[in-house]
Amino acid sequence: MAKVKKAGAVRVARSGKQAKAKNAPVGASTGARKAGGRKRAKGKAGNRGKVKVGPRRPVPASTFRVTALDPQKKCGAGTSVQQLFRINEELADGVRAHLVFFDRHGWYCEHGRDCPAVAPAKKFSQKVQKVQKVQQVSVMAHGNSGSNGLTHNGRMRA
Repeated sequence: MAKVKKAGAVRVARSGKQAKAKNAPVGASTGARKAGGRKRAKGKAGNRGKVKVGPRRPVPASTFRVTALDPQKKCGAGTSVQQLFRINEELADGVRAHLVFFDRHGWYCEHGRDCPAVAPAKKFSQKVQKVQKVQQVSVMAHGNSGSNGLTHNGRMRA
């Protein structure tokens, strides 16, 4: 039975049943979607097309040349810097200079703590400390600097 609005227009009366759902617009996908708007794959994951990746070119490794500097000369007499290194990082496109410091704050470069020049400076420092330790042990074993052959009382060895 049709109902009449007050303005005189006629509309269809609905019964207690739900109206039939409308079809999706043309071009809309009917497959389920993941978050982000991508379609979920139907079937096995192995059926998807795979992108072939060619062999990667090796990234040329940069080389580091480490030079120890005197912290008092470079930073001043009142500095807290214990060790100072100049590092030249040789890249494919040029050379980049770094200053690496070791003080009460730890190891850091002028470019930041995460700079790649910090690791070679630490390694160089450890090698130098090992050499100095070996030299100290050899001096202690001989009783003197070992350069003149004298004993601890100033006499020559037999």
